[in-house]
Amino acid sequence: MSIAYYSEVPNVTPEQAQQVSDFVNARLGPNTPPEGGRFHADGPTSDGGWWQFDLWESAEHFTRFYDAILAPAITQVGLDPGTVTLRQLEVKWDSTQVPQGGPA
Repeated sequence: MSIAYYSEVPNVTPEQAQQVSDFVNARLGPNTPPEGGRFHADGPTSDGGWWQFDLWESAEHFTRFYDAILAPAITQVGLDPGTVTLRQLEVKWDSTQVPQGGPA
């Protein structure tokens, strides 16, 4: 069963957000999703922060990625991972469950 996470980090410059992205891409490879990662989107918030939404195969996949890659990336650009607001969301259905060719 999939699990989703929505997070926000306050006071992030676009440059810091890009540096985090560059760090993650250097660890994984450009356009290479992390193990268990199904979907990712992010962008700036209206109050100067950064939001992120991710869909994962399991909470364990997310935890491994966060601990090994994302938290170190956040720290490297001078931000405190403790300021990240993280919400775990239950997923009832996601499009990866649709059979090839569309809904039956």
